[in-house]
Amino acid sequence: MKELIVYPTPYLVQQHKMRQLQGKKGVAGEEPVTYEVFIDKCIKHAVAPKLFLGDFKKSLVLSRIVRKLKIQNKLDYFDTIRQGYIQRIGEVIGELKQQDIDTNTFDAIKSNKACHRDLALIYKTYQEFLKDNRLYDQEDRYILCKQHILESNLISHIDKVHFKEFYNLSPIQQKILSILGKKAVISNSDLGPEMKQIKVIKAHNRRAEVIKLAQVILEDLQEGFLPYNLCIVLRDRDSYEHILLEVFKHMGIPICLQLQAALVQNPFIKALIKFFQGESSEYFSGEVPDEDIQNKKASMIEWTDLVNSILKNKGFPLRLCDVHGKDIVWLKRDLNAFESLTNVLDELNDVSQIFSAETFDLQEFVDLFSLYLKSRLYTYSSSNEGILVLSPVMLRGLKFDKIYVPGMVEGEFPRDFRSDWLLKDWERVNFNKKGYYFDTLDTLLEKEMEAFDFIRASANIGYFSYPNVADDNTAVLVSSYIENLLGSNTASIENISLKSIYHFEGTDYTIPEPGVISDNTKQKLKEYFKGKPFSATAFNMYGECPYKFFLARVLNLSPQDEDSEYTAMDKGTVLHKILENFFKNHKEGLEAKKLDEYADEIKTLADEIMESLCLKENFLHPLLFEIEKNKIAE
Repeated sequence: MKELIVYPTPYLVQQHKMRQLQGKKGVAGEEPVTYEVFIDKCIKHAVAPKLFLGDFKKSLVLSRIVRKLKIQNKLDYFDTIRQGYIQRIGEVIGELKQQDIDTNTFDAIKSNKACHRDLALIYKTYQEFLKDNRLYDQEDRYILCKQHILESNLISHIDKVHFKEFYNLSPIQQKILSILGKKAVISNSDLGPEMKQIKVIKAHNRRAEVIKLAQVILEDLQEGFLPYNLCIVLRDRDSYEHILLEVFKHMGIPICLQLQAALVQNPFIKALIKFFQGESSEYFSGEVPDEDIQNKKASMIEWTDLVNSILKNKGFPLRLCDVHGKDIVWLKRDLNAFESLTNVLDELNDVSQIFSAETFDLQEFVDLFSLYLKSRLYTYSSSNEGILVLSPVMLRGLKFDKIYVPGMVEGEFPRDFRSDWLLKDWERVNFNKKGYYFDTLDTLLEKEMEAFDFIRASANIGYFSYPNVADDNTAVLVSSYIENLLGSNTASIENISLKSIYHFEGTDYTIPEPGVISDNTKQKLKEYFKGKPFSATAFNMYGECPYKFFLARVLNLSPQDEDSEYTAMDKGTVLHKILENFFKNHKEGLEAKKLDEYADEIKTLADEIMESLCLKENFLHPLLFEIEKNKIAE
């Protein structure tokens, strides 16, 4: 019997694979996949003649549609476009599709309010645009899956599809599973509270709270807890992630965390906007647009082509190396921003080719371009190794030895939800009376409680904390969830002083000699290997080196390649191979009139040879790899 496992999050897929490596078998069959991957595989044949419209392009399209309808005087409520309107319209359209509500159905169930009439018209115009241009968006994928799932090659070769840890299915998900019939099997882990030990800490402020958290984790690591069996849970990431990254970096604790910001906040992007406004910067030193650009009136395609041309002529992204020198952190940040900027320009170009040409002067372009850059996020700092940092909803079905939950503040967890201005709470309630499942304030609070149940079911040991004051020094209330925890356990709130945090002595954290394992870790290893079978290969490895065995068979680490950096020897090898291949191709000699042709050939050889030597992984960023290729070719 061929079976497939589908999980709602990538973390569940990762944990499933880790358990298989540890000898804990799951359901036999293909490798587990996320729900999103499952959808993509099921609609592969249906979307072949279409193009996908991502969220950013969706916002661009909706923005153009709203502006066009406004010019035609067809809108009553959205006659003035305010910040956030387009994003919220897009979100509600996505929500309607998740409920499997098409344009005709929404037109029939909507109220006669001006905002609903406008929303129905925008939704209808948007769907007609997608159909006319053979496009589909994120939510259309689910509708296409519902329509074509039984025709897919994937499902025709699968006997059972196990949907695990979904708990609450959306209407469109329920319909997809209903179509699968007996092939679909739903199973969820018990959400009964597993926590046996609970500790609650009250700190002076968020920074003191995070410092204490880091100290506790250091003690736990010293006690023998493994990083991949620990998890930090953040309900309000914005309030904690920067402090968390700073404190944990200072204390040498690796965490898996990505920091993102609006692209317009990046210094290089700010400098680009200032350049078009006539201001110089270290990125565009002493340079301003010439008079032709200042008086230019052009289409969006022409403006994006101009931006690309200016960046190329100014030497970007290579010029970023000159700006930052050896400061790899800032260089990587700006390279990420440059890459995101390139994608934005490409997407603007794609969308602009579909619409009729509309012209803008320089200031109009800068204003519109800045607006788009505000809505686009880029990753300016990331770490993919260390203790996981997850939101509560991502904890569903996961199992850890211990979890840490800072920010247990009323209004943050549970969140203080506000009624939606476009589809108000009472309107959502009325829709639900007609058989739909829109989120209301009550159901959102129920989902918050369910998310806290995910936390309680995820580990035997829980560490919770909250600050005494908020960022503006106003007093906060402890979360009602903490009060419920204390009511069902013997734990109490420990009030820590600033002195105890900033004069932390704790355990002796001296680094042991290589290969020496502490008594606590030895006990953990004894429990880990109890009753575990050993292969001949494992015995041989242990005989060669017990510490090597520990790294490979316990921590699942693989040795780092010796050539993990791009060295002068690598560069010499590349140059040697380029010259060798080039002169092999021209044994008869070279001709002066073919210099341009030879230059193109050398660039092609550089590309082929560096790719064949697998040197890309030795660079901190893909763009650095491209820059080095161009340098060698020159």
